Amino acid sequence: MVNNLGIADENKLNLNGLLFFGKSPQRYRPLFVVKAVHFVGNDIADTEYISNSDFEGTLDIQFRNTKDFILSNLPRKQNGQSFNSIGIPEISEIAIEEAVINALVHRDYGILSPIRVFIFQNRLEIISPGHLVNHLTVDKIKLGGTNARNPQMLRFASRILPYRRAWFRNLAHFKSSSKY
Repeated sequence: MVNNLGIADENKLNLNGLLFFGKSPQRYRPLFVVKAVHFVGNDIADTEYISNSDFEGTLDIQFRNTKDFILSNLPRKQNGQSFNSIGIPEISEIAIEEAVINALVHRDYGILSPIRVFIFQNRLEIISPGHLVNHLTVDKIKLGGTNARNPQMLRFASRILPYRRAWFRNLAHFKSSSKY
């Protein structure tokens, strides 16, 4: 049955099975993690940081922990709310969700390197191993073009993660932030 679901080959979990349903995925693929750092300044060469974490586990656990790290470390704006409000993150939660999911689902799993999340004082960087797949370009993406690197993974992601394969719906969120 697991073979028919696309999560195993010859009754052994494949990459999809391991990353979505495995008990300890990093035992077998130690670099398929997210490494996150909140820097004091704006330079990756800075020697001081505010916070850092490594996130292991299945993709849904990595997603949740990475999103929580980003939201807890991003500056918040009052935006007309009362002084006692908790504020609104400078980047929308929807845009953060989309960026983190895209990094997890569309990364090149043939490259043995972690996903990196860097929060600087003036920007957020999410670095996913790999490059644009096939003949996809930034201009084609802006026009709505897509090309799936991991089609089987997309199938599970749309059922397990808050992912609906419509990344372009949130493009305005990335462009609207004045600081990030």
